[in-house]
Amino acid sequence: MPIEDRDRQDGSSERPQPGTAQEKQKSWRDFFFTLPGQVLTTIVVGLATWAVTHFTGVLDTWFKDEGPWVKVAVQTNPYRVGSFNNKAIYGAMPIGARPATGPGTGCDGFHDWLLKHGGTDAPQSNLQVVVQGNADGEVQISNLRVLITGRQEPSRTVGVVCPSAGEANPRPISIDLDKASPRAVYTSPSGRPFGFTVKQGETETFPITATAHAAHYSWRLEFDMTWGTKTSTQLVDDHGKPFRTAPRPGGPSWVWDFQNAWTVPGTAVTSPPQRLSVGEEFHIPQRSDRRTG
Repeated sequence: MPIEDRDRQDGSSERPQPGTAQEKQKSWRDFFFTLPGQVLTTIVVGLATWAVTHFTGVLDTWFKDEGPWVKVAVQTNPYRVGSFNNKAIYGAMPIGARPATGPGTGCDGFHDWLLKHGGTDAPQSNLQVVVQGNADGEVQISNLRVLITGRQEPSRTVGVVCPSAGEANPRPISIDLDKASPRAVYTSPSGRPFGFTVKQGETETFPITATAHAAHYSWRLEFDMTWGTKTSTQLVDDHGKPFRTAPRPGGPSWVWDFQNAWTVPGTAVTSPPQRLSVGEEFHIPQRSDRRTG
């Protein structure tokens, strides 16, 4: 009888060969049927069950007990804030910058255009913060604070302006960033200090004006919250980035004409109007101190 036939009869051909994956798999299977293997299996299953139960409980705690007590929305474009949309929007652009596009018609896109091309609010940042309750019961809001995250010497910039349709000066909350310890000063008709409560779904809105004259500042806000017996702190910034405010550049500013150019009005016969087309390099406008007799 051939060798292959004898192997089939005695089953030797089905035995896993030493060192093969089949033999290793069989060895592990045999191990789990031994007493040590059963003990190890019990431990592993127990740990897995504990981990699932424990971390499920942790997640439940995170989402139920430590969820946001309030929702905060920030609008940094002053044209989209009712308290500021009648005011001119001022900014500072780096000298030498040459954006290929202008801010567009009107002032709606001016602020976004300014920041996109390396500009900065100057000398004020006008923004609005909206706080909405997001917890059962009342959440008390208090102690609005200013956090200076950076201070730099002013760089060489030139002023740019989107002219206003009128004048307005609402400053319920004003901040002087040049102070040694800047504070958020709340001005209310009743004279009461900053502080309010919001129930679930209720909102409070307040405009903020931050001013800089001595340096270029990066800054954030924060306020305290109390919900029942618990306290917490809420950070307020520009979608994860600090607010930025710089001094207004000296000299005349370039005024947007809502079409395709920046202009500086003339002041006398010897100081004619100046014009800078979109795409040309920003430079300091010429100034003439000569007077006509």
